[in-house]
Amino acid sequence: MIAMPRYLQRPPIPISVTVIGAGGTGSMLLTHLARINHALKTLDGRELFVVMIDPDTVSAANCGRQMFTEADIGRHKADCLIERVNRFYQTQWIAVNEEASTNKCSANIVITCTDTKKSRTKVKKLLKNNDSNHQANNFFWIDCGNEQHIGQVIIGSKAHNWKPVTDYAGFKKIKPGNNTPSCSLAEALGKQDLFINSWVANTAGTWLWQALFNKQIDWKGAFFNIKDMTFRKIKA
Repeated sequence: MIAMPRYLQRPPIPISVTVIGAGGTGSMLLTHLARINHALKTLDGRELFVVMIDPDTVSAANCGRQMFTEADIGRHKADCLIERVNRFYQTQWIAVNEEASTNKCSANIVITCTDTKKSRTKVKKLLKNNDSNHQANNFFWIDCGNEQHIGQVIIGSKAHNWKPVTDYAGFKKIKPGNNTPSCSLAEALGKQDLFINSWVANTAGTWLWQALFNKQIDWKGAFFNIKDMTFRKIKA
C-alpha cells in the first residue's frame, strides 16, 4: 500500500489536474473528475482545479460515441465539455484550445487521453522540462489508452518510482498507425467499441478517487479486455 503525498492529502490550494485530450475517453473522464471534485469538497474541503487541453473541434463522427451532440459540431471540444461541467457543477475550470506545452503540463496530476505514440512521447518531454518545478517532481501521470476491445490505464510517478507508459516494453514496440479521423460514426465504431472509452475513463476515475479518498493505493494501473470481460490490475 502506497501513501499519497502530503500535498494531495492536505493541499493548501486546489489539486491541479491537466487533461490532455477531449475525445472518447477525455470527454467521459471530465465528468468523473467533476464528481470526484464535488465529493471531496463535500467530505473534507479538498478541491480539484482542472485544465482540459485539446485543439480539435467536434465533427459529426464524434456525436454518439463521444460526449457531444449535433449542436456542438464545429465548436472546440474542450470548450464544449468545460462549459458544460462549469454550468452543472458551478466550477471554474479552464479549456485550452491548442496543443499542450510545457507550462500547461505543470500540474499535480496529468492525464493523457490521446491516441498516438507520438503524442505520449511529446508529453513525456514536456513533463521532463518541468523537472525543476516542485509540483512536477511529485506529479502522477495517468495515461489512458485503448484499441477496439482492449484498453489500459497506467500511472507513472517519480515520487514512487512508478515508470510511465512510455517506459513499458509494449509501448516501445508500437508502430505508428493510421490516426486519420473517421468520417462516420459507423467507421469510428469499427475502430473502437462503443463502450471501450467508458471502461478506460471509469478505470482512471476509480484509481484517482480511491487514491484521494483513501489517501493511499495498492495498484498503479490496469489492463482489460471488454470482449473477453477480463480485468487485471498492476500492483503498486
